[in-house]
Amino acid sequence: MDAPAAHDLLATAFPFHLVFDEGLRLARVGRGVERVCPQAAPGVGFFDIARILRPKGPKDAASIRARSSQLFVLQFLHNGLQLRGQVIVLPDDGPQGGMLAFVGSPWVTDLKSLEGLGLTLADFAIHDPVTEFVLLLQTRDMALEDAQVLARKLEKERAELREVAALQSVQIEVSESLARAEDEAAAAQALLDSVCGGLDYDLGELWLVDGSGAAVRSYECNTQRSPSIARFLELSRELRLSPGESIVGRVLATGEPYSTDDAGHDPLFVRAGMAAEAGLKATLAVPVSSSGRVLGVLLLLASRELVHSGRTIDGIAQMGERLGWYLERSRALETVRRAMEGAEEANRAKSAFLASMSHEIRTPLNAVIGMGALLLDTRLSQEQRELVEVMRNSGDALLAIINDILDLSRIESGRVELERREVDPRVVVEEALDVVALRAAQKGLRLASIVAADVPDEVVIDPLRLRQVLVNLVGNAVKFTEQGEVVVEIAAAGVDKLEFRVRDTGIGIPLDRRDRLFQSFSQVDASTTRRFGGTGLGLAISRQFVQLCGGAIRVDSEEGRGSTFAFDIEAPRATTLRRDRSSGLSGATALVVDGHAATCASLQGALLRLGVVARQAVDIASARVALETAPVDFAFVDGALLAGDEGGWRELRDARGPVLIALHPLGAQLRIPCAQATLTTPVRGAALELLLRDLREAGPRAPLPAASEQHGTELARLRVLLVEDNAINRKVASRMLHKLGIEPAVAENGREAVEALLAGNYDLVLMDVQMPEMDGMEATRRIRGLSLRNQPRIVAMTANAVEGDREACLEAGMDDYVAKPVRFEALEAALRQAPVACAPRGHHRPAGGNGGGQALPGASAGDKPASDAETGKAGNQ
Repeated sequence: MDAPAAHDLLATAFPFHLVFDEGLRLARVGRGVERVCPQAAPGVGFFDIARILRPKGPKDAASIRARSSQLFVLQFLHNGLQLRGQVIVLPDDGPQGGMLAFVGSPWVTDLKSLEGLGLTLADFAIHDPVTEFVLLLQTRDMALEDAQVLARKLEKERAELREVAALQSVQIEVSESLARAEDEAAAAQALLDSVCGGLDYDLGELWLVDGSGAAVRSYECNTQRSPSIARFLELSRELRLSPGESIVGRVLATGEPYSTDDAGHDPLFVRAGMAAEAGLKATLAVPVSSSGRVLGVLLLLASRELVHSGRTIDGIAQMGERLGWYLERSRALETVRRAMEGAEEANRAKSAFLASMSHEIRTPLNAVIGMGALLLDTRLSQEQRELVEVMRNSGDALLAIINDILDLSRIESGRVELERREVDPRVVVEEALDVVALRAAQKGLRLASIVAADVPDEVVIDPLRLRQVLVNLVGNAVKFTEQGEVVVEIAAAGVDKLEFRVRDTGIGIPLDRRDRLFQSFSQVDASTTRRFGGTGLGLAISRQFVQLCGGAIRVDSEEGRGSTFAFDIEAPRATTLRRDRSSGLSGATALVVDGHAATCASLQGALLRLGVVARQAVDIASARVALETAPVDFAFVDGALLAGDEGGWRELRDARGPVLIALHPLGAQLRIPCAQATLTTPVRGAALELLLRDLREAGPRAPLPAASEQHGTELARLRVLLVEDNAINRKVASRMLHKLGIEPAVAENGREAVEALLAGNYDLVLMDVQMPEMDGMEATRRIRGLSLRNQPRIVAMTANAVEGDREACLEAGMDDYVAKPVRFEALEAALRQAPVACAPRGHHRPAGGNGGGQALPGASAGDKPASDAETGKAGNQ
């Protein structure tokens, strides 16, 4: 290609180019350079029109040639325009061969600088990157215009979002504050603080409607704390605004929000002048309402100009509704709370009255029942015995009424708590039957319990509640049965449940009267109450207790043919067995001779549990046949059958060799000389096991006393301290202890009891609770704090029998609790729990059986004749 052609190609491709020789003089100039630098012309020195900014270093032709691969930045001297590009070496085969050429483009940063140079895009080569850059600049300007429009739109949306976010944040804060608020004042103040602080209001007021229907300012919030706003608040503090009066009154009357952007000049605002003086402008008032009823008005004021959007008004109105709902609920709850406090106060007064009356009645009743029981054990004429029995039965009836009323009071107050313990359900049933055994025997009724083989040895239940339910049901069955039997049956009822059935052969219940059975103070009809007595509370209380134990009670009855009451309770199996079930009687055999099927079944079940295989015979004749067929180790025979054929049985016993055990109901006066032991019915498992063990150890021919007599011998070893301030109660307790072979020492108050424990060694302390000088609670705490060689078992013996008394005694350090009037059986059971200490016997033992126990120093003897004041004393027990 010739030189002109090469130059034309260079000029076309690079309008902004310079060609210079070894002497750095210009040879040719591109048309673009001519436009921006008229001084540039052939023959002009390079450095006369421009300078090299980059690269740094020498500026001669050889150095420029050597750095031709680098970026060059030239700057024209007359206008400062920079050219960026590269130096290239032209071919040396032409007239200008071997010369240097700079090819590049002007560096512009915006369209205005391009216009200032008088250039357009047509001045640039098509491939020139500056062209692309300029196009980008044009695009940028268009985009900037669009961005400004979008920014304005986004700013508007951002403002709306900020408004929504602020409203939502305040609404959440208000909801949380109302949830935490303890009362109306805290809720109102929290809402005002949240709204004013979160939405930038200078002042907030809450106006609430009073009893006359006018609005009174009740709460306020001043975020600025400025003196002018403080004066505004002070001047308007006593205002009362009626419906329709001022902005507040208008919202109160219409139930609709109201807003203005210039409160100082709003004719509806009665405080406009004060608002203008305080610099308050924008105002918003919304109703505080609930269920369509306006309870007040929320008024907000700001010192800045503010146009309230519909979104803001709606959002704040919603918060007003929330506050209204809270106020209405709070006032309703306050009304309920006051009613509950009144009810609780009345309930406390009732409970205190019941506790006091129970205490006052139980104290003399203890003497009536206790002395009656002791008197029946003495030699009386028939007429005297009948009179004493009437007295004792009347005392029992009165005590039952007191207990029923106390139980009902505890249930109604919701203060009954279940005690879960691992116990043998058979023992609980036996204890319940013991309570009514004497009454059943006196009526000639057969009493028995039948336990299914699948009933666990120990379950987790509340034995006290279960025993009370059984006593109520069995007691009712005995009351309403004139002849026949009362039987308690126990069986497993699914997983972790037991079912109890109490059936009788009594008068039955008409179908149309059963709905009254479980109602308080209700019996089948009025004639039932007149004939049999009672309060009608027993079944109602039993149902409540069964429900507390996780079960239900039901009845099946036929008039004239008896009734069956059944209930189930939750009874999980015990995790561990607390006693070894081996009795040492495994392999023994027995014969049960009794015409009563339930008694036979009950006794056979108890024997089988001890490992004794028992057969049954219904009379003496069948018993003889059975013994001739297969001899046995023990023979249990109904005492009534023995009495009719004692001689024949003695011959059979001597020939076959079984140990003869006579069965008789509690209280029966039977003499069976041929029997080697006696056992009362219904049979208790523990007494049966103890008797059979003793018989086996003593040999088949050795006559043994009844089980109760054997226990009494063991109890006689106990050293007992009786702490009781009432002389009559001391005498009753002392006589009961004497029956068990125990002669107690006595103390009249807690101080004497502590002194006695310091001076002597006792196995058990029977502690009254309310006593002068030092009560039983404090005495127990003092005793537990003593360093004694033998800490005694302490049993509360008190007329305090309402809910919580037992727990209070145990918390004070006592081990057991016996309520007055004290039952002989309950006292004996409490004594059996006491271990006999290893200290030498006889310490602080009474010298003689004076009936009242040995008096400690400073205490009167138990048999000292009581004064009129002492015998009449009913308190302090």
